[in-house]
Amino acid sequence: MKKILSVSLGSASRDHTTHHTFLGQECELSRKGTNADFERALAMYRQYDGLVDAFGVGGLEFYLGVGKRRYYFREGRRIRAAFVPREGWVFLASDYSQIELRVLAHLAEDE
Repeated sequence: MKKILSVSLGSASRDHTTHHTFLGQECELSRKGTNADFERALAMYRQYDGLVDAFGVGGLEFYLGVGKRRYYFREGRRIRAAFVPREGWVFLASDYSQIELRVLAHLAEDE
């Protein structure tokens, strides 16, 4: 079973875990909030590194796009720097408010 953890700067009162099958693969999806504690979020990424198959980042934008330029937020850069893919692994960044959710839903044959 693949384990996916989303660490959010949002409220821990909304934490939950669910199980789904994507493309025939059983997955455990968990959300853990840090109640706006940025240092705790960084510590959680370090704590779960190697224990989960994928991380999600919630409650944070890495940058603000204006035209063709990107203006990065300092906090976003610190979290992004915490992710260093191991050899043979892939680093994937996506904005789930855009097309990625529709693509994933299509691949999972979900609406």
